[in-house]
Amino acid sequence: MQAWKDYQEKNKDRFLDELLELLRIPSVSARSEHKDDMKKCAEAVKQRLLDAGADKAEIYPTEGHPVVYGEKITDPAKPTVLVYGHYDVQPPDPLELWNSGPFDPVIKDGKIYARGSADDKGQFYMHVKALEMMVKTGSLPTNIKFCIEGEEEIGSPNLAKFVSSHKDLLKADVVLISGDTWPGNCPFHGDCIEGLASGPAIEARSGKPAGSLEFDSPVWETVVHALAQLNHLLVVTAAPQRLLIGGGVMSAQPHLFPRIRRAVLESLNGYLHIPQVLNDIDRFIAPPGLGTLAGPLGALAIAATIEL
Repeated sequence: MQAWKDYQEKNKDRFLDELLELLRIPSVSARSEHKDDMKKCAEAVKQRLLDAGADKAEIYPTEGHPVVYGEKITDPAKPTVLVYGHYDVQPPDPLELWNSGPFDPVIKDGKIYARGSADDKGQFYMHVKALEMMVKTGSLPTNIKFCIEGEEEIGSPNLAKFVSSHKDLLKADVVLISGDTWPGNCPFHGDCIEGLASGPAIEARSGKPAGSLEFDSPVWETVVHALAQLNHLLVVTAAPQRLLIGGGVMSAQPHLFPRIRRAVLESLNGYLHIPQVLNDIDRFIAPPGLGTLAGPLGALAIAATIEL
Protein backbone atom coordinates (compact mmCIF):
# COMPACT_ATOMS: atom_id res chain seq x y z
CA MET A 1 0.00 0.00 0.00
CA GLN A 2 2.83 2.40 0.82
CA ALA A 3 4.49 1.57 -2.50
CA TRP A 4 1.28 2.63 -4.28
CA LYS A 5 1.17 5.92 -2.39
CA ASP A 6 4.83 6.60 -3.14
CA TYR A 7 4.37 5.88 -6.85
CA GLN A 8 1.24 8.01 -7.00
CA GLU A 9 2.94 10.93 -5.27
CA LYS A 10 5.95 10.71 -7.56
CA ASN A 11 3.84 10.62 -10.75
CA LYS A 12 0.72 12.64 -9.85
CA ASP A 13 1.64 15.65 -12.00
CA ARG A 14 2.14 13.41 -15.03
CA PHE A 15 -1.12 11.58 -14.30
CA LEU A 16 -2.98 14.88 -14.27
CA ASP A 17 -1.32 16.18 -17.44
CA GLU A 18 -2.23 12.98 -19.29
CA LEU A 19 -5.86 13.20 -18.20
CA LEU A 20 -6.09 16.85 -19.26
CA GLU A 21 -4.65 15.90 -22.64
CA LEU A 22 -7.36 13.24 -23.04
CA LEU A 23 -10.06 15.75 -22.06
CA ARG A 24 -8.93 18.13 -24.80
CA ILE A 25 -10.04 15.65 -27.47
CA PRO A 26 -13.67 16.48 -28.46
CA SER A 27 -14.80 12.87 -28.72
CA VAL A 28 -18.51 13.63 -29.25
CA SER A 29 -20.04 10.40 -30.53
CA ALA A 30 -23.37 11.99 -31.49
CA ARG A 31 -21.86 14.39 -34.04
CA SER A 32 -20.53 13.16 -37.39
CA GLU A 33 -18.12 16.07 -37.63
CA HIS A 34 -16.21 14.55 -34.70
CA LYS A 35 -15.58 11.20 -36.40
CA ASP A 36 -11.85 11.88 -36.70
CA ASP A 37 -11.75 13.03 -33.08
CA MET A 38 -13.30 9.73 -32.05
CA LYS A 39 -10.54 7.84 -33.85
CA LYS A 40 -7.92 10.10 -32.28
CA CYS A 41 -9.30 9.48 -28.82
CA ALA A 42 -9.42 5.71 -29.37
CA GLU A 43 -5.76 5.79 -30.42
CA ALA A 44 -4.90 7.82 -27.32
CA VAL A 45 -6.67 5.34 -25.04
CA LYS A 46 -4.88 2.44 -26.71
CA GLN A 47 -1.50 4.11 -26.22
CA ARG A 48 -2.24 4.92 -22.57
CA LEU A 49 -3.08 1.27 -21.91
CA LEU A 50 0.21 0.18 -23.45
CA ASP A 51 2.11 2.84 -21.51
CA ALA A 52 0.45 1.61 -18.30
CA GLY A 53 1.81 -1.90 -18.82
CA ALA A 54 -0.87 -3.74 -20.79
CA ASP A 55 0.50 -6.77 -22.64
CA LYS A 56 -1.55 -5.76 -25.65
CA ALA A 57 -4.07 -3.11 -26.64
CA GLU A 58 -6.08 -3.09 -29.84
CA ILE A 59 -8.75 -1.00 -31.54
CA TYR A 60 -11.73 -2.96 -32.81
CA PRO A 61 -13.88 -1.29 -35.48
CA THR A 62 -17.66 -1.48 -35.26
CA GLU A 63 -20.42 -0.21 -37.51
CA GLY A 64 -20.10 3.03 -35.57
CA HIS A 65 -17.22 4.17 -33.37
CA PRO A 66 -14.47 1.73 -32.35
CA VAL A 67 -13.98 -0.20 -29.12
CA VAL A 68 -10.57 -0.16 -27.40
CA TYR A 69 -9.51 -3.42 -25.78
CA GLY A 70 -6.49 -4.00 -23.58
CA GLU A 71 -5.26 -6.72 -21.23
CA LYS A 72 -2.59 -7.66 -18.73
CA ILE A 73 -2.52 -11.39 -18.09
CA THR A 74 -0.20 -12.30 -15.22
CA ASP A 75 -1.36 -15.89 -14.71
CA PRO A 76 -4.25 -17.65 -16.52
CA ALA A 77 -5.02 -19.47 -13.27
CA LYS A 78 -5.73 -16.20 -11.45
CA PRO A 79 -9.10 -14.41 -11.47
CA THR A 80 -9.70 -11.89 -14.24
CA VAL A 81 -11.24 -8.43 -13.82
CA LEU A 82 -12.89 -6.77 -16.84
CA VAL A 83 -13.02 -2.96 -16.64
CA TYR A 84 -15.73 -1.26 -18.70
CA GLY A 85 -15.74 2.43 -19.58
CA HIS A 86 -16.35 4.79 -22.47
CA TYR A 87 -14.28 7.51 -24.10
CA ASP A 88 -17.11 9.34 -25.86
CA VAL A 89 -18.78 12.40 -24.35
CA GLN A 90 -22.02 14.32 -24.75
CA PRO A 91 -22.23 17.42 -26.97
CA PRO A 92 -21.27 20.55 -25.00
CA ASP A 93 -24.19 22.77 -26.07
CA PRO A 94 -25.21 25.41 -25.19
CA LEU A 95 -21.68 26.74 -25.47
CA GLU A 96 -22.56 30.24 -24.29
CA LEU A 97 -23.30 28.94 -20.80
CA TRP A 98 -19.83 27.51 -20.23
CA ASN A 99 -17.49 29.58 -18.08
CA SER A 100 -14.55 27.97 -19.85
CA GLY A 101 -14.15 25.93 -23.01
CA PRO A 102 -15.73 22.45 -22.72
CA PHE A 103 -12.59 20.93 -24.23
CA ASP A 104 -10.19 23.35 -22.58
CA PRO A 105 -10.04 21.85 -19.08
CA VAL A 106 -9.50 24.12 -16.09
CA ILE A 107 -9.05 23.28 -12.42
CA LYS A 108 -11.06 25.22 -9.84
CA ASP A 109 -11.29 24.40 -6.16
CA GLY A 110 -9.65 21.04 -6.76
CA LYS A 111 -12.14 20.01 -9.46
CA ILE A 112 -11.55 19.58 -13.20
CA TYR A 113 -14.10 21.39 -15.35
CA ALA A 114 -14.35 19.94 -18.87
CA ARG A 115 -16.71 17.76 -20.86
CA GLY A 116 -16.00 14.15 -19.94
CA SER A 117 -14.12 14.86 -16.71
CA ALA A 118 -16.88 13.18 -14.70
CA ASP A 119 -18.39 11.02 -17.46
CA ASP A 120 -16.40 8.98 -18.22
CA LYS A 121 -12.82 9.85 -19.07
CA GLY A 122 -11.90 10.68 -15.50
CA GLN A 123 -13.29 7.41 -14.20
CA PHE A 124 -11.82 4.94 -16.68
CA TYR A 125 -8.50 6.79 -16.70
CA MET A 126 -8.32 6.26 -12.95
CA HIS A 127 -8.40 2.51 -13.58
CA VAL A 128 -5.75 2.79 -16.29
CA LYS A 129 -3.48 4.56 -13.82
CA ALA A 130 -4.28 1.94 -11.17
CA LEU A 131 -3.06 -0.70 -13.63
CA GLU A 132 0.15 1.26 -14.18
CA MET A 133 0.71 1.70 -10.46
CA MET A 134 0.31 -2.00 -9.71
CA VAL A 135 2.40 -3.11 -12.70
CA LYS A 136 5.25 -0.75 -11.84
CA THR A 137 5.24 -1.80 -8.18
CA GLY A 138 4.88 -5.52 -8.96
CA SER A 139 1.65 -5.79 -7.01
CA LEU A 140 -1.03 -6.67 -9.58
CA PRO A 141 -2.99 -9.50 -7.87
CA THR A 142 -5.22 -10.51 -10.81
CA ASN A 143 -5.43 -10.51 -14.56
CA ILE A 144 -7.10 -7.40 -15.92
CA LYS A 145 -8.90 -6.56 -19.16
CA PHE A 146 -10.27 -3.26 -20.45
CA CYS A 147 -13.25 -2.70 -22.74
CA ILE A 148 -13.52 1.04 -23.46
CA GLU A 149 -16.24 1.81 -25.98
CA GLY A 150 -17.03 4.96 -27.96
CA GLU A 151 -20.83 4.95 -28.14
CA GLU A 152 -22.19 4.96 -24.58
CA GLU A 153 -23.58 8.47 -24.94
CA ILE A 154 -25.69 7.40 -27.93
CA GLY A 155 -27.06 4.24 -26.36
CA SER A 156 -24.21 1.79 -27.19
CA PRO A 157 -25.88 0.56 -30.41
CA ASN A 158 -22.95 -1.70 -31.37
CA LEU A 159 -21.74 -2.88 -27.96
CA ALA A 160 -23.99 -5.94 -27.69
CA LYS A 161 -22.86 -7.20 -31.10
CA PHE A 162 -19.22 -6.64 -30.17
CA VAL A 163 -19.60 -8.50 -26.87
CA SER A 164 -21.45 -11.44 -28.41
CA SER A 165 -18.80 -11.87 -31.11
CA HIS A 166 -15.87 -11.56 -28.67
CA LYS A 167 -16.99 -13.68 -25.72
CA ASP A 168 -13.68 -15.43 -25.29
CA LEU A 169 -11.75 -12.18 -25.50
CA LEU A 170 -13.90 -10.56 -22.80
CA LYS A 171 -14.25 -13.61 -20.54
CA ALA A 172 -13.79 -12.56 -16.92
CA ASP A 173 -14.71 -13.42 -13.35
CA VAL A 174 -15.96 -9.97 -12.44
CA VAL A 175 -16.83 -6.75 -14.27
CA LEU A 176 -15.82 -3.37 -12.87
CA ILE A 177 -17.70 -0.40 -14.33
CA SER A 178 -15.75 2.85 -14.56
CA GLY A 179 -18.48 5.24 -13.55
CA ASP A 180 -19.89 7.46 -10.90
CA THR A 181 -19.57 5.92 -7.44
CA TRP A 182 -21.41 8.58 -5.44
CA PRO A 183 -23.94 6.68 -3.30
CA GLY A 184 -26.69 9.29 -3.51
CA ASN A 185 -28.43 11.27 -0.79
CA CYS A 186 -31.77 9.52 -0.33
CA PRO A 187 -32.04 8.10 3.22
CA PHE A 188 -34.13 5.19 1.94
CA HIS A 189 -32.81 4.24 -1.51
CA GLY A 190 -29.46 5.98 -1.86
CA ASP A 191 -28.99 6.65 -5.57
CA CYS A 192 -32.61 6.85 -6.67
CA ILE A 193 -33.77 9.87 -8.71
CA GLU A 194 -34.41 11.84 -5.53
CA GLY A 195 -31.04 10.84 -4.17
CA LEU A 196 -29.21 11.96 -7.33
CA ALA A 197 -31.14 14.87 -8.84
CA SER A 198 -33.00 16.68 -6.05
CA GLY A 199 -31.87 20.02 -4.65
CA PRO A 200 -30.66 18.53 -1.35
CA ALA A 201 -28.76 15.79 -3.21
CA ILE A 202 -27.03 18.29 -5.48
CA GLU A 203 -26.07 20.48 -2.53
CA ALA A 204 -24.79 17.49 -0.56
CA ARG A 205 -22.59 16.49 -3.45
CA SER A 206 -21.33 19.88 -4.61
CA GLY A 207 -21.34 21.84 -1.37
CA LYS A 208 -23.42 24.56 -3.03
CA PRO A 209 -27.18 25.13 -3.40
CA ALA A 210 -28.40 23.82 -6.75
CA GLY A 211 -29.65 27.24 -7.78
CA SER A 212 -26.20 28.81 -7.50
CA LEU A 213 -24.14 25.95 -8.92
CA GLU A 214 -22.16 26.80 -12.07
CA PHE A 215 -23.49 25.56 -15.40
CA ASP A 216 -20.27 23.71 -16.17
CA SER A 217 -20.10 21.83 -12.85
CA PRO A 218 -19.51 18.09 -13.39
CA VAL A 219 -22.44 17.43 -11.02
CA TRP A 220 -24.90 18.35 -13.78
CA GLU A 221 -23.79 15.41 -15.90
CA THR A 222 -25.08 13.03 -13.22
CA VAL A 223 -28.33 14.99 -12.89
CA VAL A 224 -28.91 15.04 -16.65
CA HIS A 225 -28.15 11.34 -16.97
CA ALA A 226 -30.49 10.39 -14.11
CA LEU A 227 -33.41 12.48 -15.37
CA ALA A 228 -32.86 11.41 -18.98
CA GLN A 229 -32.94 7.74 -17.96
CA LEU A 230 -36.17 8.34 -16.03
CA ASN A 231 -37.75 10.01 -19.05
CA HIS A 232 -36.49 7.22 -21.32
CA LEU A 233 -38.16 4.60 -19.13
CA LEU A 234 -41.41 6.56 -19.02
CA VAL A 235 -41.45 6.87 -22.81
CA VAL A 236 -40.95 3.16 -23.46
CA THR A 237 -43.24 1.86 -20.70
CA ALA A 238 -46.04 4.39 -20.22
CA ALA A 239 -46.44 6.01 -23.68
CA PRO A 240 -47.08 9.48 -22.19
CA GLN A 241 -48.42 12.35 -24.28
CA ARG A 242 -46.08 14.80 -22.54
CA LEU A 243 -43.52 14.80 -19.73
CA LEU A 244 -43.45 17.85 -17.47
CA ILE A 245 -40.49 18.35 -15.14
CA GLY A 246 -40.96 20.89 -12.40
CA GLY A 247 -39.26 21.77 -9.15
CA GLY A 248 -36.82 24.33 -7.90
CA VAL A 249 -33.75 22.82 -9.56
CA MET A 250 -35.26 22.89 -13.06
CA SER A 251 -36.57 26.43 -12.56
CA ALA A 252 -33.19 27.70 -11.38
CA GLN A 253 -31.16 25.84 -14.02
CA PRO A 254 -33.00 26.15 -17.38
CA HIS A 255 -29.95 24.79 -19.25
CA LEU A 256 -30.97 21.33 -18.01
CA PHE A 257 -33.97 21.04 -20.33
CA PRO A 258 -32.07 21.04 -23.67
CA ARG A 259 -29.47 18.70 -22.21
CA ILE A 260 -32.10 16.25 -20.94
CA ARG A 261 -34.01 16.36 -24.23
CA ARG A 262 -30.86 15.65 -26.21
CA ALA A 263 -29.86 12.83 -23.88
CA VAL A 264 -33.30 11.22 -24.20
CA LEU A 265 -33.18 11.32 -28.00
CA GLU A 266 -29.68 9.87 -28.00
CA SER A 267 -30.68 7.17 -25.54
CA LEU A 268 -33.78 6.16 -27.52
CA ASN A 269 -31.61 6.17 -30.66
CA GLY A 270 -34.61 5.84 -32.98
CA TYR A 271 -35.88 2.71 -31.22
CA LEU A 272 -39.43 4.09 -31.02
CA HIS A 273 -40.94 6.24 -33.75
CA ILE A 274 -43.15 8.51 -31.68
CA PRO A 275 -43.95 11.73 -33.60
CA GLN A 276 -44.29 13.96 -30.54
CA VAL A 277 -40.90 12.79 -29.30
CA LEU A 278 -39.04 12.92 -32.60
CA ASN A 279 -40.66 16.03 -34.07
CA ASP A 280 -41.50 18.19 -31.06
CA ILE A 281 -39.19 17.21 -28.22
CA ASP A 282 -39.21 20.76 -26.81
CA ARG A 283 -42.94 20.50 -26.15
CA PHE A 284 -42.84 16.82 -25.18
CA ILE A 285 -40.31 17.36 -22.36
CA ALA A 286 -41.13 20.74 -20.87
CA PRO A 287 -41.65 22.71 -17.66
CA PRO A 288 -45.18 22.96 -16.25
CA GLY A 289 -47.14 26.02 -17.29
CA LEU A 290 -47.65 27.02 -13.66
CA GLY A 291 -43.92 26.99 -12.99
CA THR A 292 -42.98 26.62 -9.33
CA LEU A 293 -46.66 26.85 -8.34
CA ALA A 294 -47.54 23.67 -10.21
CA GLY A 295 -47.29 21.52 -7.06
CA PRO A 296 -49.65 23.37 -4.70
CA LEU A 297 -52.07 24.66 -7.35
CA GLY A 298 -52.15 21.30 -9.13
CA ALA A 299 -52.98 19.56 -5.85
CA LEU A 300 -55.83 22.02 -5.21
CA ALA A 301 -57.16 21.50 -8.75
CA ILE A 302 -57.19 17.72 -8.28
CA ALA A 303 -58.81 18.07 -4.84
CA ALA A 304 -61.61 20.15 -6.35
CA THR A 305 -62.61 17.23 -8.60
CA ILE A 306 -62.93 14.74 -5.74
CA GLU A 307 -66.44 13.91 -4.61
CA LEU A 308 -66.71 13.30 -0.89
